[in-house]
Amino acid sequence: MNSDYVHQLTEGSCKNTSVMMVIISYDFLKKIYPDIDQVSFQIDYSAENIDRIRDIYEEFRQYSLHPHPLDYIKLNGYLYEIVYFLLSRCVVEKQAEDKKMNHTRKKILNYIEAHYREDITLKMISEAFGMSESHFSRKFHQFFGISFKHYVDRYRIYQAFNDIIRSSKSMQQIAMEHGFPNIKSFIAHFKKEYGITPYQYRKNYLQTQNSKK
Repeated sequence: MNSDYVHQLTEGSCKNTSVMMVIISYDFLKKIYPDIDQVSFQIDYSAENIDRIRDIYEEFRQYSLHPHPLDYIKLNGYLYEIVYFLLSRCVVEKQAEDKKMNHTRKKILNYIEAHYREDITLKMISEAFGMSESHFSRKFHQFFGISFKHYVDRYRIYQAFNDIIRSSKSMQQIAMEHGFPNIKSFIAHFKKEYGITPYQYRKNYLQTQNSKK
């Protein structure tokens, strides 16, 4: 998944599902490949060596399940191998229009990240970018595939998630800290995304963690 592209993982039908994400930082890529801003990645899953990349991901998964003290040395080597594969086989040069769109996307996402705790409205953000509300709304959907309001609600849930599972804060406090107008709105949006209330999610999570001890 390229940088600044909105994406989402949803639960499949299998109950025993696990997810592993390997995030390669922009600063790391910029250091080893200074022209990173001029390209994006497009993976051909039939390409040579793609099975090797799958093997590397399995190594990462095994490390996450059974870490050993010196494994980080081996994993750093795997990380460079993944980057080499991407840069040598999956690079697509960005066109001028793509670069402009990418710059605008990044500015919009940065604005939402900075203001999502506020009562951020379509009027507020469209004025910040010098557009009419209707024009900004169309552009936002073009860039990210969802409406501005839907994205902001999802982003607030995303930011609140860590507080739900790793803090003892009340749901009321979490709702207020992450930009929801009230607890009812917070619960409704969380349930829409996860199928249960944040109270129940926290309870289930804690029970799962305690069963591992």
